[in-house]
Amino acid sequence: MDLQPKGVAGIGLLNCAPRSRRANLPFRDGLNCPSFPLRKQTKGERMRVKVKLFARYRDVVGQGEIDVETAPGTTVGALWQILADRYPSLAALGDSTLFAVNKEYAGRTQELREDDEVALIPPVSGG
Repeated sequence: MDLQPKGVAGIGLLNCAPRSRRANLPFRDGLNCPSFPLRKQTKGERMRVKVKLFARYRDVVGQGEIDVETAPGTTVGALWQILADRYPSLAALGDSTLFAVNKEYAGRTQELREDDEVALIPPVSGG
């Protein structure tokens, strides 16, 4: 039976457990992870990107790094929306969020590719 998460159009988070406790599907409860198995896809229909989280983003999600499975051609902005839907507290931080893809600053319209690393960069202040 293929189960799909409600409200995120078949996009799920993978490897939500910290690295030392990573488990295969289904995910463990209590780790801010979905407890449903992802629908199996044929090769080429889905891709994984790694999302690195810092400061407030890490606090909201509960860990510093997550893998997200999404459709090929997803943009940085669409990935942000996926994360904001999954973690509603992130939505309020969206206007001040900067992004980096593979350690280079990126705009919301940049398309992502398989195995890209996306960093959410929080606002900083200083003097």
